[in-house]
Amino acid sequence: MKNVKKLFIIFLLIFGIIISTSGCSFAGGVPKYNPKDPNPKPGLYRVGSLHHERRQSWVIHLDNGKILLYGYSTGGNKFKTTEIFDPSTGKFTYGEEQNYVPFSVVHLDDGRYLILGSSSPYAPRDKCLEIYDPNINKFIDTKVCIDDDNYCAGDASIYKLKNNNIALYKSRRLPLDKKKSEPKPFKPFKRGSTSVYDMYLYDIKNNKLSDKPIKKGEKGYVDIEILIKELEKENPILSFQNSNEFSMLQKIAHEKLGSYINRFIKLNDDKVLIIAKGCLDYGVPIDRIEQKKIKYSWFSPIYEYNLKDKTLIPLNQFTRFSEWKFVKGKNMILFYDFYIPWYGRKYENQDPKNVPYKDRMYRGSAAVKSKHAYVYVY
Repeated sequence: MKNVKKLFIIFLLIFGIIISTSGCSFAGGVPKYNPKDPNPKPGLYRVGSLHHERRQSWVIHLDNGKILLYGYSTGGNKFKTTEIFDPSTGKFTYGEEQNYVPFSVVHLDDGRYLILGSSSPYAPRDKCLEIYDPNINKFIDTKVCIDDDNYCAGDASIYKLKNNNIALYKSRRLPLDKKKSEPKPFKPFKRGSTSVYDMYLYDIKNNKLSDKPIKKGEKGYVDIEILIKELEKENPILSFQNSNEFSMLQKIAHEKLGSYINRFIKLNDDKVLIIAKGCLDYGVPIDRIEQKKIKYSWFSPIYEYNLKDKTLIPLNQFTRFSEWKFVKGKNMILFYDFYIPWYGRKYENQDPKNVPYKDRMYRGSAAVKSKHAYVYVY
């Protein structure tokens, strides 16, 4: 009987370890954030869950220190919903609903945000503009739309130019026939086609979009590729990614962690966070031979790397995530947009260590979205 009790206790301990580190309830393996603590210790903390699982979402830093999350959601297809994260409570609340499904945004000089979106995330044919005013927490429909012969939302974007004008670039698909000067657009996604970008100017004061595209050589024309390169130089995050320091960190992550996809978040002159995708699978080191066959499907452990003394400290291992943002006015980073890899019903209740590599290989395509959110205090 005693042996049975011992075995039962051992089973509970093992089961608890699996549950606390598995994707299904991994949040239990991270301490909960206490917003009332004036001086929280550096580290990773769990905060309140989002109302909807999200992907490809964006954030807006509000003047009161809160963060507005908006963008795609897989939770009941609530694509136009928004949520507000309050660092003083560590919770998410609903914000105002948008008029369109967003995919491009610019910050205006008056503090408002101009957002380009579509009426639907599924094969959107319209591209429309709306304005978010953080002072009144409202999304204002400009009623300015442009028809598009492309279904993909990413085929259009907006940028703020140096003269404060707004440029809207919309792609137009063309056949691969260089002999024709103005070939007719192909149907979306037709094989053997390519695309070019037509530029339009948006007059925000008069709420008017140019009737026809501005061609190269005409007044006001700006090449989109040149514009993007200029913006990258002004963006500290993108500038860091193009630096020698970034290349050095990539080499360190590959040699010491064996990871092939990495993200680096520079905290200050001394410390960098390394999110080392492809390094571990639920705490199990990945065989390097198997690793070459697998993409985008492994755990994302976080490491803190000290640039001065070259030390690498493991912080935590948790499910894959795709978005992070600094919290304004605090030494804090918000992590959200998580994936929970799913092994299938065959291995639902088994120790992840016992799942064969061949059955883990392509589970990224079967990943389940998570509402989990975390903050990292530094």
